[in-house]
This record gives sequence, C-alpha cells and structure tokens, in this order.
Amino acid sequence: MTRRGWLWVGVVLVALGAGPSWGQEPGRRAWPGTWEALGQLKAQVKQLRDGGRAGEAQSLCEQFLTDNPSAGWLTGTAVDEAIACLRAAAPSPAERVEACERVLEVAAGVPWYHAAATFELATGYLWAGHGFTEDFDKALAVTEGKFEQYVDELPADLYLLHFAGLYEARALSRLGRHAEAQARLDSLIARLPLLLAHNDTFSAWYDIALAAGRTAELAGIAKLGYLGADYTTEALKAAIDRCVAALRVAGGGPGPGVLFARCQEDRTLDNPLAQVEPAALPPVAELLAAAGADPHARVAVYLVSGQVTEALALAREQLASGTAGEEEQLARVMRSVARCFKAHDLSLERANAFLEYHRTGEGADPLPGLEAELAAEGGP
Repeated sequence: MTRRGWLWVGVVLVALGAGPSWGQEPGRRAWPGTWEALGQLKAQVKQLRDGGRAGEAQSLCEQFLTDNPSAGWLTGTAVDEAIACLRAAAPSPAERVEACERVLEVAAGVPWYHAAATFELATGYLWAGHGFTEDFDKALAVTEGKFEQYVDELPADLYLLHFAGLYEARALSRLGRHAEAQARLDSLIARLPLLLAHNDTFSAWYDIALAAGRTAELAGIAKLGYLGADYTTEALKAAIDRCVAALRVAGGGPGPGVLFARCQEDRTLDNPLAQVEPAALPPVAELLAAAGADPHARVAVYLVSGQVTEALALAREQLASGTAGEEEQLARVMRSVARCFKAHDLSLERANAFLEYHRTGEGADPLPGLEAELAAEGGP
C-alpha cells in the first residue's frame, strides 16, 4: 500500500474506532435525520473532496450514518456519498479491498452501508472491474449469507439487497457448483417474489442454466423474464434480447428470434414465444404469501404465472384508490398496466399505444379491448 493509502486508512480507523461506537467522537454534535441536514452534509462533503480530502469526507458521511442508520432513503443517499468518497480515497484495488473490509467489520449497525461494501467487493471479484482480479472463492465468501442478513433490514426493491443474493448464486455457478447456484436462486425468489420483476434475476438465472449446460431451459427462463420485466427501456431491451438469444438456441438458427422481435411491433404475427412453456416457479400460492401486501410484488407474481386478469385488477385498483398520487408512483402503476398488455400479447404494440394515449390524450385507449378479451377468455 502506498504512503497515501496508509495515511487514509489511519484517518478512517480513527473515525470509525475499533467497535460498534464508530463515528461517535466525544463532544460531536449529532446529525439530525432530515433532508436539510443531508443537504448540508453533501455540501460539506463536496468541499472536502474538492480539496483533496476524500478520507475526511467519508468520515463525515459515516458520522451521519452513525446517527441515522435506518432512515430509509436519507441513509441510502448518505451511503452513496460515503462509497463515492471511499472510491476516491482508495483508488487502488488493494486499498479499496481493505477499506471495504473495514466497513464490513464495523458497520453492521448500518445495513445499507454494509450492503454497499459487500456489493463493491463482490462486483470486483466476479467481474474484475476497477482493477480487481477475478476470484470466485472470495466472491462467495463475501456474499454468503448476506441476503438473509439484509432482507429484513433493507427496502425490498433495493438493488443492494437483490445483488447480495444474486451474486452469491453467481459465485456458486462460477465455481462449478451449478445445482447449489440454482437452489440458491430458487430460495431467493421464494423469499422475495419482487425479484421476478427485475432483469438481474433472469440474467443470473439464464447464465446459471447456460453454464450448467441446461440449454433446453433457456427459452422458458427468457419467457419468464419477458413476462415479469418492468416497462422501462433498459428492462425491455434486456428481456427481448434474452428471448431472441434463447429462441435462436431452441430453433437452431436466427429465424424464431427475428420473428419474435418483429412481433413486438405487430402482435398479429405468429409469435414463437407463445409456444414456449415458462420455466418452473415455486407454487403461486407460496409466492403470493411471500409477496404479502406489496402490490408490485403481487403484480409480478400474477404476470409470470399467467394471471393477467388479476394483475390488471390490482393495477387498476391502485389507480382508482389514489395510492398512485405521487408522480413517480403513478408512473410505476401505469407501467404495471402496460406490463399486463405485454404479458397477454407477448408484444409491446398495445402497451405502447396505451402509454401514448395517456401521455397525449389522443387516439383510442386500448384498455377496454384488453379487459373484454380477458373477460371472454375467463368465461365459460
């Protein structure tokens, strides 16, 4: 380690202390858990970092985290600041490993920060980014059991929670322990069904099956990922690309995948994904029980299990009840309705028309047509 690195570590050790009282220097005024205080923190952190004092800036963030270990997105924003400072103060892989391991050692009382350090290390060991060397044994060691450690402490939709488990499954797969990797993934989904709405889940599932040579399962996994995918540009592209690749493998050539891609703009074409049986999931009743009252998790379970009517009813209930009053929440619920079109049609054509109608007010709303079709399909 360089002299600069040792000096920085010394600063952090003084700030953190040797035990659970890290960041609690005698006589220090506590940071209140308010957005105003967070704004003041960010301003001070920027000033310190601009002055080349990233280690001190990280210590300041850790003081805030000591005082606000579980304040939701307030804590999360402070963690983002702290990790950015850590990266700046520990530019070499060796320094960063030591800094992250120190966070893991002393910050168990701030699960969000602990999870961020886990993610930083696991990402490096799995993907060799930022100068890290691939080391799948270390990736497993740093992620093993972390999902269970965090699951009751972090928001269900937080990527750090998801990756704590998904990276453990990936590490098992990269070590050739494919059956264990699949079992781990299955247990994650059973515990947190919201994972069925996220691309990273199906990316890991697909890669695990591919590494294990289970190519016959790829199209079914890709179909589940398409059914569950959120209606964002990034998620849709990933889900569609995965289906194209899987259909190419299943069909022995590019034709089925090309046709599926064309179906996204023309739902009247003969969609090859319609003939694919989705990959097996835990029993739906168990998934719904695990989802509890979370409407977004329930919508995901309904969609991947073919219960589009139930998913649409829940999304419409959210719209009607006023729970989507905030702009961001309203957008999320509108995406849930679009996902119902996608799951029913295996196409984006009507989903896009629905969103465009509600964006502009022009044209015809395709929703009544979908509701009529679902009612007819569910009738005697």
